[in-house]
Amino acid sequence: ANANNQYDLMYSDRVIDRNKTNNGHSSVPLVFYHALSSIVFSTEKEDENVKYEITNLKLHGDFIQQADFNQNIVETTDLTSGVAMWEDFAAATTADFNPSFTSPVEVTTVPTQFTQKESALLLIPQAVPVNAAITVTYTKTTHPGTPDEKVMTNNATILLSDFAQENGNKINTWEMGKRYVYRIAFGQNKRIYFEPSTTDWIQESTLIHVIQ
Repeated sequence: ANANNQYDLMYSDRVIDRNKTNNGHSSVPLVFYHALSSIVFSTEKEDENVKYEITNLKLHGDFIQQADFNQNIVETTDLTSGVAMWEDFAAATTADFNPSFTSPVEVTTVPTQFTQKESALLLIPQAVPVNAAITVTYTKTTHPGTPDEKVMTNNATILLSDFAQENGNKINTWEMGKRYVYRIAFGQNKRIYFEPSTTDWIQESTLIHVIQ
């Protein structure tokens, strides 16, 4: 559940019959792929005169945490293999996944992704659990640095099933080799925008949800 304790699982295509006679000094083409799904977080704010700091964030719900990974190698005379897959999934169990930032994350007006060490969560590819949700704890400081400064601590929780892409489609499955970025954007009038998108590994369209 702690991002710092997680390991990435990667696999390569099977390379067959590489030898000096046939291939000389050419390199062996080992192409590696990600076998897991990656979830990270980013932030953004609209009003530069209001200070936001995220003090805690977690992903929680009933997740599949054990399954078998099968590279599904096909022994042929070429350089190809079968389609890798996850199978024999264990029953989902309740878990909290906590990104490992140890100090508050200050929100800026420029979309900023948490660093990988701080926030990357690696999960077995699976259908997004119906009760999966993000809970973020943050402070909001109005009139910072003035006699009128006021600091408020708030919590916001939203189900991942409420996120939708701009075209209305929803992400119902975390797929192998894809990275899902959930952006927490703080707007004026106490609005909080959650804008998940998939980047880095394989690009997906942005999803947006607004909390009034």
